[in-house]
Amino acid sequence: MKVLIYFDGLNEVDKKGSSLWNISISLAKTWVNALNENPDVSIKAIIPAQAYYMYDLFLQKSSLPFFKTTMDVSALHKFMQKVECIPMDDDDLAKCFSPKRTLQESYIKDLENNLTSAEQNKLKNLILGKLNGWQPDLVVSYPLNLHFLRKVFPSIPIFVNEWAVFSRRPLPTSIYFDVMGGLDKSFLYHFRKDIQSYAISEEENDKVEGFKQNLQKGLRRFYNVDKLVQPYLKKFRKTILVPLVPLKYSEGVSPFPDEDAVIRYVMERVPSDVGVFFTGHFGVNHFNWATIWFYRHKYPNFIYVGELQNYPMASVALFPFVDAVANLISMTGAMAKLWDIPVIPLCKNYNAWIADCESLNDLEDVLAKPRVKKNGLIYWYFTHYAVWEKRYSDSDFFHNFFEQKLDKFKNGKIKFDFYEKIEDYDDVVQYVEKSLWEFIKPQNNVKPSEKKTFYLFNKIPVFYVKKKANKKVFVLLGIPLLKIKKGTKTKISILGIPFLSY
Repeated sequence: MKVLIYFDGLNEVDKKGSSLWNISISLAKTWVNALNENPDVSIKAIIPAQAYYMYDLFLQKSSLPFFKTTMDVSALHKFMQKVECIPMDDDDLAKCFSPKRTLQESYIKDLENNLTSAEQNKLKNLILGKLNGWQPDLVVSYPLNLHFLRKVFPSIPIFVNEWAVFSRRPLPTSIYFDVMGGLDKSFLYHFRKDIQSYAISEEENDKVEGFKQNLQKGLRRFYNVDKLVQPYLKKFRKTILVPLVPLKYSEGVSPFPDEDAVIRYVMERVPSDVGVFFTGHFGVNHFNWATIWFYRHKYPNFIYVGELQNYPMASVALFPFVDAVANLISMTGAMAKLWDIPVIPLCKNYNAWIADCESLNDLEDVLAKPRVKKNGLIYWYFTHYAVWEKRYSDSDFFHNFFEQKLDKFKNGKIKFDFYEKIEDYDDVVQYVEKSLWEFIKPQNNVKPSEKKTFYLFNKIPVFYVKKKANKKVFVLLGIPLLKIKKGTKTKISILGIPFLSY
């Protein structure tokens, strides 16, 4: 079996150096451990030239602050040494597209399947030239559904590889390989009716219910943000959650040009007595103090709790307290089903398989109706679609997985049974629960008691986060104010008015 990995560095984003980090976290473990151990498997990877050459810099100066400390160094080294990595330069890609567009704009054109025939042919010649006659049996694209790959390799399966329902601690990670695409073109979208109506037995339904309760209990203990959230629950009739993600307008995928457009769209349609929590994508700074201050004044029901960004998956911390999730292109929507939280689609096709209504215009109906359990959907996703972290080093599993997919692809039209059952449900939930509870042991957990809340003029919350063992860093609306040695007692006043004390 010959596998081509086409890793897209997202061009403009890659200039920040994120591709090398993504290779270490998202690709390396799976592809080296699981597939490259098989003697009959050959893997080549086309990766951004920025990441390819940055690896040399990493070998020489790995201590530079530029490199993220969360990089999986061991997996990265194995990947770069065992997999034949072929650099793809942005300049080479740019020559395939119209000179009047940026690379990012050209990628959006591809997401909309609107590249010209001439552009498609140039891309085909470029990629085939990089492979120098080597022909893969299947292609895996990470992280985007790149239509031009289907034009380059029209007779073999193209899988989109991305994070599945869980992607960060305290939960074990999971990934998927979607044969139909990503975002608005996924298998989940095409077979949404089959997924939503997937039948399970009464016993299986009870198992899903039990898992949901255990998961909710564990995560509520891990986050323990009740005191942060309670003032907003008392203030508003209902609350909803909007998890923000970096996005740009793309026909059929996202109707919004940027995050500000999302905020305006939501806040202008939500009644003033319904509080709207906004959370940011982990590792992305969506807000500064000025924008937060502006939106709080313009929309009294706009809610941003800065301290939540100290936790991984800030949105999950709010699940016990919200009445609906208005979802863009985030797996937060899928996770919400584990709390039976209704999902309102902001990017329609992406959310169609989990949506509980058509749009935000249906908000009042959604808030008024009893919650609908979708346990069959959860059962199918956990056992048929998601590939769990415990499988990342299982060579036989991946080999069999792709061999079966290749056979089904060759036998004709893709149907709902393309994803057969690959996991026993009991094994999966035991694994997830064990991973969760092991992670949230007291010695591993960031205790909420370590984060104390102080107030500026008795109104504006000022938080500190313990960055080092001997220091506290005070943060106002996400902006660091000052560092003070731990144990120091200080009172700060302005014109005789107490400003801050601890």
